Amino acid sequence: MLCKRVKSWGDSLCLKSKRLLVLLFVSSAILTYIVYDRTSRSRSSLEQSYLRSFQSKNKKTKIFSGGGIVKQPKQKHVAIKVSSDFKTTLNPALTSFGGKKFSSESLKETTTDRKYPVKSFQRHEKSSVNEDGFITDDEKKGNNSESFAKTVHGDRKRLMNFRSHVKDDEADRNVAKIRIEDGEMRKRLPNAIIIGVKKGGTRALLEILKIHPSIRACSSEVHFFDRDENYEQGLEWYRQQMPASLPHQITIEKSPSYFITPEVPERVHRMSKTVKLLVIVRDPTRRAISDYTQSLERKPDNPPFEEMVMDADGKIDEDWSKLEIGRYAKHLARWLKYFPLHQIHFVSGEELIKRPAKEVQLVERFLKLKPFITEDNFFFNESKGFPCFVGKITENGSVKKSHCMGESKGRKHPVVQEDVLERLREFFRPLNGKFYSMVGRNFNWD
Repeated sequence: MLCKRVKSWGDSLCLKSKRLLVLLFVSSAILTYIVYDRTSRSRSSLEQSYLRSFQSKNKKTKIFSGGGIVKQPKQKHVAIKVSSDFKTTLNPALTSFGGKKFSSESLKETTTDRKYPVKSFQRHEKSSVNEDGFITDDEKKGNNSESFAKTVHGDRKRLMNFRSHVKDDEADRNVAKIRIEDGEMRKRLPNAIIIGVKKGGTRALLEILKIHPSIRACSSEVHFFDRDENYEQGLEWYRQQMPASLPHQITIEKSPSYFITPEVPERVHRMSKTVKLLVIVRDPTRRAISDYTQSLERKPDNPPFEEMVMDADGKIDEDWSKLEIGRYAKHLARWLKYFPLHQIHFVSGEELIKRPAKEVQLVERFLKLKPFITEDNFFFNESKGFPCFVGKITENGSVKKSHCMGESKGRKHPVVQEDVLERLREFFRPLNGKFYSMVGRNFNWD
């Protein structure tokens, strides 16, 4: 019926009207095509213009290890001698970008398809102790054993080339690139805590981790879980001590006495069952001497170390606090009641001095961060005897030219009688062996 009506209506139109309708339809089609074509050409022109502008800027900028995008300065390289532990020399001029600022609050990591040469570090999983001193049984999960990539920044000259104790393989991988994005900046409870140990290198580890743009670290020791007067103020007080961070960033704090304080593991577990724990350990004999050396600043009249470490009968004073801290296996046993071993990572204080980049890369992997910190971030300080570093991101978002630990670090230790040192080594030897077995890593202190 409808078709008949349409046909009747069409027959009733005059020939002139029919031609007019056809012309109107064709004109509309042509106009639509012209508008669409011009819009497409305009959009394409804008995209090409933006791309040329971006490429032009990219040639003038470079992403440094500190995470900031800054102009590449032209400086003369000045070589500085380093200790025998380092194969190459420092060109500190590569690090002269102090004072430059960027929005550290808005840093976020994404993955790009651009290819760079990288090295893959991997521990071979065997059920025995390998040549690197690692006990790599599959069931030992304290220090992760999967492979991870270390970015080599193009043809940028390395400041240092640390001896690697792991097998290298050349491969092409996606690498981390920093993208500036807006996000919600607010103070959050920490998702990682450096819990110890005192005089093991906790401050150095914290300051080095500040190089990574995905880490926001509390500069001062909070002592929330080990001091009742702080703990009684509640988690909201604790949160307010933290730096502001973005959702993707890791908030971290360090208080070295957490590891040895009996009530702390349970308190931390109440706050978070998934928090990641970092423990930097050191030869307990050398650690005790370092602890004693620090105490001399407060009590310069203290007896010599040999007298402090011995009791009245001439035996090792096992109750001396400086030795008690070095009973790592005893303290760790308390933490394992609340946290699984794979949630705790152990950093070697000795390796952090000799090969800092390699040791920190293990921390990045444990925290599931994209590899960012490399040998380029370190140079050797001859006067102190350990590395300084570059690229640290401060709380206001600036990138430091270089950073060395303060005068209170790297103190000269007193000379201790060799027979006393040997007795201390004998005292700690079985305790160290138990600790190695618990964590699945041989730190070679014996």
